Amino acid sequence: MIDQPEGMFTKKSFSELIEKRVRDDRATYIDAIIDTCKERMTDPEDIVKLLSNPIKAKLEAEGMNLGYLKKSNELTFE
Repeated sequence: MIDQPEGMFTKKSFSELIEKRVRDDRATYIDAIIDTCKERMTDPEDIVKLLSNPIKAKLEAEGMNLGYLKKSNELTFE
């Protein structure tokens, strides 16, 4: 990952950070994003533009599996 100045992320660098936290900490995507926002004192609404499409899809699937979102009739592949 490219070193970014504190608080500065690109979509790619933020996605890599979240994927690393999920992998290394065995965290859920939701927890990895919320923990990162807390550490950086950033409102989760402010990072929506930094979420890649694959992470958005994984968040949606995770939310459905945890009962936070209504399950869709579409097939999802993880």
